[in-house]
Amino acid sequence: MLDLFAAPAMLKPSSYNTLAELIHALGMRSDTAKHIGISHNTLNVRMSKPGTFTLDELVKVAELAKSDLLTMTKLAQKQMDNPVEPPAPALGRPRFKKNQPDAS
Repeated sequence: MLDLFAAPAMLKPSSYNTLAELIHALGMRSDTAKHIGISHNTLNVRMSKPGTFTLDELVKVAELAKSDLLTMTKLAQKQMDNPVEPPAPALGRPRFKKNQPDAS
């Protein structure tokens, strides 16, 4: 079965400069936010200001990235020391709703 929350196989937390970049690489932000237990708007705030992450949220991000809490805190600290604009969300394919009329 496909695990929608599995981090990409080639994801290496050490290859990212900021926590925002790593979170961006995890996939759709709405799915990431749902796994963490926050709204996607809150995730956007956290990506802009990593100091606002709770310890529990950072642990969940580490789990998604298949990494450890220390790496997440180092990335967050690096981003706080050198503020950057988080990457813009990638536009994905539209999700089809049930009972949607056929386009043909």
